[in-house]
Amino acid sequence: MRALLITTLMSLATAETFSGLASPSDSSDAFNGNCGLMDVIPAFKSLYVSLNLELYAQGINCGRCIEVQCTDERCQKQPKLVAQVANSTPGARGDVSLSNSLFNAVTGSTNGKYSVSWQFVDCPVAGGVKVCTKTGSNQWWLAVQPTNTVDGVESMTINGKVASLGNGVNNYYFRADPTPDTPLERTRITMTSYKGETISTTVSLVANKCIQTNVQFTKPAPVTPTPTTAP
Repeated sequence: MRALLITTLMSLATAETFSGLASPSDSSDAFNGNCGLMDVIPAFKSLYVSLNLELYAQGINCGRCIEVQCTDERCQKQPKLVAQVANSTPGARGDVSLSNSLFNAVTGSTNGKYSVSWQFVDCPVAGGVKVCTKTGSNQWWLAVQPTNTVDGVESMTINGKVASLGNGVNNYYFRADPTPDTPLERTRITMTSYKGETISTTVSLVANKCIQTNVQFTKPAPVTPTPTTAP
């Protein structure tokens, strides 16, 4: 029931534009948030965001990207900037906390609360999905974290068994029932994105390390303007 509720909420939220208040974050970097990210897209090491607890959804949106824009009348410029989800924050639905450099770039300020709008967008990733393995993992207890994904991972199976999202707010990872006959070096992982695309790969996992795979969700094709002719 919990997994169904989270999946339903996130399916509804994926294409939605949210409005709320943005404040500067007190997180020191993208690795120290509640997501417990083991790998961050290089461009976002200083550009990261904390979601309100409802949309954080116990971590299922960790590692995804959002595009945020200031809508407050105090903002002289209103650039749309992309950042990666790394943490959770209190507040109403739509509220976010932005890393200090992101907050300054979006609002032109260093403190206070500003009205913003934002939505989930594809991440500008390079290469395949990375699968990170938590410390202590083995074929009897395996917890993995998908990172470097275009659109996030909504669901996963590990060695043919449905993996569940880790309990609690802290640390984003998927866990599956033990498969003692399958060593980490031959772990079969199937991931489904928020757009409904499914990819599979066999990964040679190593505890406390991130392994880049040769599979990735489809990136959207660039939009080519339609030529027009003068009347």
